[in-house]
Amino acid sequence: MEKLIEKYSKWFLEQKPIKIFLLCMLLGLPFYLWMFSIVYQLDIKQNNKRNKWKEFLLYFSTFYPLFYVFIFILFMINILFSNDANSIFSIILPFHFLAMLCSLILMIMCAKSYTKFEKSNHINTSGAFVNFILIAYYIVGIWIFQPKLNNYIEMIKSKN
Repeated sequence: MEKLIEKYSKWFLEQKPIKIFLLCMLLGLPFYLWMFSIVYQLDIKQNNKRNKWKEFLLYFSTFYPLFYVFIFILFMINILFSNDANSIFSIILPFHFLAMLCSLILMIMCAKSYTKFEKSNHINTSGAFVNFILIAYYIVGIWIFQPKLNNYIEMIKSKN
């Protein structure tokens, strides 16, 4: 499982910005995997003493929204054939808020990991808040992040 995660997280960070942009715009879901890859490759994998809580939070924050999308679609199909839409919305609302919270946590973790990696390698950084804004507005942020990520992955490869 670890090798599979390693393979796909490196794949995401080695792509050209246009490919990541199109994947995220057309499908939406790869955006979560892109953020997962940033945190996994730049922080968790580089850190010698791994924090299990942070690793669990990363996995949960990434895969819960991906899982939730499919559950949400099933609920929407159920609403089409049901007369009582209000009761279904009251059931799904907490799960929806949890998915939004997971997305926010993942963006924060991604920005902090990116900034931490830049600071640890003595690279001029723009700060975690600016990185968070660029991730939140990923339509612009991908064009700034992805070329740097390609360079950082090459730098990590050359160290190992």
